[in-house]
Amino acid sequence: MPKKTKKGKGILNKLRGRRPSVSASARASARGSASARGSARTTKPRAIPRKSKKTTNYTEFVSRILDPKKNCNLFLVKYKATGGGGSKSGASGIVNNYELYENKTKITDIHQEKRKHLEKIYSEEGNILCKGIGKDFINQAYLESDISILQFSRTRTTKRITKRVTKQVPEFSKRPFSLCGIICLKNLVDTAKHTNIYLDLICSRPGFGSNLLKIAENCAKTIGKTRLFLKSVDSPLPFYVYKEYTFITGQDIVDLSKEPSFSRFFADPKNILKNKGRSMYEFGITIKYSNRISSKRKLSNINILNGVKGDIDDGIAMYKDLV
Repeated sequence: MPKKTKKGKGILNKLRGRRPSVSASARASARGSASARGSARTTKPRAIPRKSKKTTNYTEFVSRILDPKKNCNLFLVKYKATGGGGSKSGASGIVNNYELYENKTKITDIHQEKRKHLEKIYSEEGNILCKGIGKDFINQAYLESDISILQFSRTRTTKRITKRVTKQVPEFSKRPFSLCGIICLKNLVDTAKHTNIYLDLICSRPGFGSNLLKIAENCAKTIGKTRLFLKSVDSPLPFYVYKEYTFITGQDIVDLSKEPSFSRFFADPKNILKNKGRSMYEFGITIKYSNRISSKRKLSNINILNGVKGDIDDGIAMYKDLV
């Protein structure tokens, strides 16, 4: 009987369900390559990190990230910093700095009355822009944010707001403003591989969402953040999936079919819904998104999210790595 070669042994071992023998040096090199792959692989977060108590000094970053659109070209920017000039906040040694930009040009003569006027419009119109979100939360998000960007248009506000505000500041009766968008960002505790920031609130006029989210992401990247976290309620979920935000893995199941404000998923460029999406039909039958045959129909029929973190009321936790 002819002698079996090493190659033949390998084939027999495969047929018997065994692994072929590997030398010690080969095993060591395999372990080394595996560790290298592990270090290069992006770590998935298990939860949103807690809020950081550290405050970063932001200087001259605003003009690089603003992106005016149509006639909404006025920006009120508030950011917290340690020391320096500005309006004092509750925390010791931390001040609120305010800057006003028209297009990308900084307006140097920002008076306290003008700032308060714009903040008053934010307080009055914020809950109109952010449908389904309470007025108290909107005001609190602005006060507690490390960076906030309010986008305005030089058009007439509602009569009720205009009459109330222009009595206090007569100079604005000729040039009233209206709110176009809101961004509120909070610093989070950094992890071993990522510097984190949390998008606490983002709202905009119809058609301004992509532009405003781009400003928020550019702002985070400009100040050195590598991962952006947020919580999404039901209505903007398809938008964030389209913008390549990933779900944080958890043990929660969210039934979107019972939410009247939820619109169908329309795009999934990063294949985020492959393991999370389910379609429920009559008699409680559920089908995995990845098992459906028709690529056009499977996205629009997803109405259940499985293995996510959060719920509709508090928001579903998501993140995006900023590269």
